[in-house]
Amino acid sequence: MSAAAAQAVLVARYKLRADADPEELRRISERMWALAHEEPGFGFRAGWYLTAGDGSQVAIYEFSDLAGLERFRLHPEHLAVQRRWSEFFEWMRNDVCTVVRQDTLGPVPL
Repeated sequence: MSAAAAQAVLVARYKLRADADPEELRRISERMWALAHEEPGFGFRAGWYLTAGDGSQVAIYEFSDLAGLERFRLHPEHLAVQRRWSEFFEWMRNDVCTVVRQDTLGPVPL
């Protein structure tokens, strides 16, 4: 797999604010999910959400390549949402990774 074609994975770690509006966050999250799926140039593949023992959360998103992830990151609608981060989160950290090897066992759907 060449570096240019490597799958991109975004690992977003964050802690929700106690006073965050859950309905507004749900609405925004659903819109961003739809946006990621609507634009074929993003190459969005899948996403998962987990809660850690300390109450922080982790979201993992797969994109077909770094270029697609970058197009999503710079989309005007997504940029507008990014500017609102402090309404919902105490803190956030995004790690952008590329897949250097993938070992598959059994019939994985992706």
